[in-house]
Amino acid sequence: SARGGPGRFAGCRRERSVLRVIHAYMHRASAVARLLSFGLRAHRQSVVTTTMPSSPPWAAARAMSSAPWTARSPFAAFGSLSSRRISSVDGRCPELRPARRANRTWRPSPNRRLATAPRDYFGRDDTRIGSVVGYCARDGRPVLAVVTAPALRRRIPVLTHDGAVDAVELKSVEFAAPRGMGSAIDDDPGVDPIPQSAAPAPGGASDASRRLAAVHAYATRLTHEDEGSSATDEDESPLAERAWRRALAAGCVPDHPSSTAVPSAAAPMDVASLAAHVFHGDEEPALCESSVSIATEANVGLDLVRCYAAHVLVSGEPGRFRRHGKGRFSPRTAREVESFAADAASQAAADSEREAAWARVGEAINAPPGSKPPPSHFLDGTVTQLRVEALEAYALGDGNRTSAQRAAAIDFLSRFGAKIGERSAMDTLVALGRWRGYEELSFARRDVPTAFPSDALAHAAAIEAEAPPDVDCEIRKDLTRLRCYAIDGEGTVEVDDAVSAEALPGGKIRVWVHVADATRWVGLGTPLEAEAESRGASGYHPRGVLPMFPLPVAARLMSLTPGEPKCAVSVTAVIDERGATEEYWVGTSTIRVTRAATEGEVIKMLAEEPGRHEGLELLVEAARRRRELR
Repeated sequence: SARGGPGRFAGCRRERSVLRVIHAYMHRASAVARLLSFGLRAHRQSVVTTTMPSSPPWAAARAMSSAPWTARSPFAAFGSLSSRRISSVDGRCPELRPARRANRTWRPSPNRRLATAPRDYFGRDDTRIGSVVGYCARDGRPVLAVVTAPALRRRIPVLTHDGAVDAVELKSVEFAAPRGMGSAIDDDPGVDPIPQSAAPAPGGASDASRRLAAVHAYATRLTHEDEGSSATDEDESPLAERAWRRALAAGCVPDHPSSTAVPSAAAPMDVASLAAHVFHGDEEPALCESSVSIATEANVGLDLVRCYAAHVLVSGEPGRFRRHGKGRFSPRTAREVESFAADAASQAAADSEREAAWARVGEAINAPPGSKPPPSHFLDGTVTQLRVEALEAYALGDGNRTSAQRAAAIDFLSRFGAKIGERSAMDTLVALGRWRGYEELSFARRDVPTAFPSDALAHAAAIEAEAPPDVDCEIRKDLTRLRCYAIDGEGTVEVDDAVSAEALPGGKIRVWVHVADATRWVGLGTPLEAEAESRGASGYHPRGVLPMFPLPVAARLMSLTPGEPKCAVSVTAVIDERGATEEYWVGTSTIRVTRAATEGEVIKMLAEEPGRHEGLELLVEAARRRRELR
């Protein structure tokens, strides 16, 4: 091992055998070194005599232990033979160990307190073969089982009450009955009890499971009957409450908040003491008789039936009993019970509110396409908004989300049975009505705003309720006499421009272009002006529009609605017969749109109704002249 280490021989069986021989000789060399240091010969009789405390060689060794190591060791001159490894391999003779260096001070191990502290869970001594243990399965249901083999690596093999073979960790054991299952005659003083370490005999596993199943069914039935009891009278109160009151009285803890005594926590009590309070002989005669009958029918010990039933009953009442280690419980004070009930009620209300929020989200997802809520429906400032925003961040991909948002989005998708992925998150947002398709994902990735801030919406509502004064009313030109045409796409909600034309003497044409005057409604330094400056213009995509102003302002106040006088900024120019521009003018005006049409409708109007739309015909002629001039 000095040349290549012990791992060098790990690949061959022969080398492993060599290692075992080397270790055996090392132990033998250690024993020979001890015998020689005692002044004895290295033979079997010497080994036998040295193990007897009353023998003279051992007394001599005790006397030699006070001498320095160099005086009592014949191998002191050879450092390789008198090393610590050879002289004290097994550590059984501390007198033979080399003296500690003077500059080394002894300090207790910081882990010694943890190693020597009593465990707060059941250990191997509490769960021997034949002991009955109780624990909770993964789904939370209680399980009663009997230990069938010693613990291995802190896991004990058990046979459960439903006949299954399981291995439970020691730290998961919540109930332990060291006496085992026992029998119905264990309480008879004339009959010898069953040994405590009796395990299920071979071939008797089904009988043990049947006996445990009867005990478990009795404890479960007792708990369910107690949960179904709703009487308010003290004599007819639930069994857990009656046991709690008896435990309070036994622990000398005041059970009423108005008591003058100072409430204090009772000392933890084991399951046997709890069983005595639950199965009280004077106050619970019917319960005691039923437990005796169950113990007789199942052929188990009465202590097992009562202790396990009390454990299951008390474990389901965390508001009245506080759990301690090793299956011990202590009754809470009346103040603690009231506080626990208030906390449970508030938690139940919060859970109900959370489930209602999830239900609203589910209704929005399952709603038909035409009945989806608006995109701002879930922006209500509650936790639902945070979940939707986390789902949006998850759909945007890496670099746009935090770890907390990723976890929240995965929980969101898992709750509704969706696949975990960015595409699934986008589909869920579309089903929720928050997004309308892939363009929403592009907007979000490029930070294109799709909603207006609250201050801009408030300013828009104020403008709609009360129109601001027109600062250009004195210089605004009245052009309502012109026949104006608004030519836009189909489904346009905000008409922002119109055109008109009129004939002048000498074959000249005056062309007008009118644009909606946004400054009539939006002043400098207002929230709407700042938002419009950041957007720049309205954006159109296949499924809708991203307006520069909120729709109440853009579609009603600013829009050039046909038949209504609207404020605009007009530009005019005179086109001569050659197509050149002679004069122009720009200024504010008031116009009235005569008709709004699409490009296809305008072409059809010119073809089917010649001479009726003079303004459109003049615009076509002006366009022809400008094209020929170029």
